[in-house]
Amino acid sequence: MTDIQALKGSLIYQMSLGSKELYHSNVWAWLIEVSPEFLRAFGLGDYISAYKRVGREEGHRDLTIYLDSDEWKKARFIIIENKLKSIPDIKQLEKYQGSVPKEAFVQGILTGIQKPQIVQDEVDGFVPGWRFVDYSTIGTEIERIAKKLNDDQHPIVKENFGAISEYCKNIRILNEVVNENVVEDTLTPFSPGDYGTYDDLGLIDLVNKVRASQFMRYFDEHSKDDKLNLPQGIFIHGHGFNNKKNTLDFRYVAEDGFLIGIQIEGDQFRRVLQINPKGLNALTEKELFTKFCGKWFDGAFDGKKKDKSRCLNWEGAHSPLPTKMTGTHCKYETKEYLFIYQYATLGKGDMQFSNLYRLLIDNLRLAEELFHENRQGDAK
Repeated sequence: MTDIQALKGSLIYQMSLGSKELYHSNVWAWLIEVSPEFLRAFGLGDYISAYKRVGREEGHRDLTIYLDSDEWKKARFIIIENKLKSIPDIKQLEKYQGSVPKEAFVQGILTGIQKPQIVQDEVDGFVPGWRFVDYSTIGTEIERIAKKLNDDQHPIVKENFGAISEYCKNIRILNEVVNENVVEDTLTPFSPGDYGTYDDLGLIDLVNKVRASQFMRYFDEHSKDDKLNLPQGIFIHGHGFNNKKNTLDFRYVAEDGFLIGIQIEGDQFRRVLQINPKGLNALTEKELFTKFCGKWFDGAFDGKKKDKSRCLNWEGAHSPLPTKMTGTHCKYETKEYLFIYQYATLGKGDMQFSNLYRLLIDNLRLAEELFHENRQGDAK
């Protein structure tokens, strides 16, 4: 039986498909309530004797472990945030931590299949007081603890030992399937057309998000090695997930709302611009596009042609890049901002980490130059 067949044939796994993060969080809470020994699965064995209860979905926190007392005003807290399908954000973790009394926060545990971009190492890029624990470790430890409690004749564990074992087996397979498909060093979207039944198992989003996290880590590591000038507070980068596609942003941002940079969404490689339309020197959409034609955008591009081989001849690009655009540019507009962009369509070779990184760096160098030229000018 293949791994995929095992998941398809598992009732326990099918029960997880509605909301994977909530499902796993509820399983962990139930296990901890059955026996505080299961705190060891998260590296929290030192707190077993102080454990009082576990809260679920309190104040947007996935799990809140109460220590010393089960009363809010008397307890200390450990927070467990499960980020299986969503992408963790440092501000999010700080918000969760700030939702309990400052002096009562003991530590936070962030979980996921692979270490996300924000967890660069034990010091840099992660919120102090938080640790990352991967699903593989959690599954292995739950299985070990359950076996010991079963051998010790723990009544509830013994009655549910088969289901707990199947749950741990599913975690192991989940890790294997996702990791098998993220070792290619590519950001190429993982899709139903290529991988069939994976979509039925809710695995496509997981693979895409892990690939994005891996590329962001690749970018951080290589940009440091290349000693690029990416000043904090001005250069901002991160990734999210929109319309079932990875969205990666690399932007130079000014206080007045002027923004220039690169956005990668799915197979689209976008050169983007944003201004505050209420600013003193705000431009109309047409004026903004015209101002940056020939410098950032391809001003001669005629997207209305039906020529399937149409390309963008961007300034600074080593060669023309194919596009599926049907107009001269695309836009998003709200009361707060005007966001316009042109996009090239990337092929599988372009999505290889090394090739995508070089393309990205070449574009960011031009973006930085234009940022410094224009943030004090008419683009404010």
